[in-house]
Amino acid sequence: ANFDLPVAVSILSATGQADADPAAIPLVGELSLDGRVKPVRGVISMAIAIYRAGYRSVIVPYENRLEASGLVRRTTNLRAVVIEPATISPWLSVKA
Repeated sequence: ANFDLPVAVSILSATGQADADPAAIPLVGELSLDGRVKPVRGVISMAIAIYRAGYRSVIVPYENRLEASGLVRRTTNLRAVVIEPATISPWLSVKA
């Protein structure tokens, strides 16, 4: 479930349905059947792994914002971008 969002964005990108580079910024979140981004457990562990892999930004669900912001305060080189609960679409240019 934690990989629903990254897989969906990768598929949209690979099939030409979205202008996004899934390798550019890691995404954390569960994607509901109606397209909403849902929170996941273990955001701190995932963010630490993402940071150690060399990334300096991570996109997290809105409900995980407090957990992610606590880590960001301790690690000044990591930036967390919060996704509103309704959709990921502001981060993608989805083609109809």
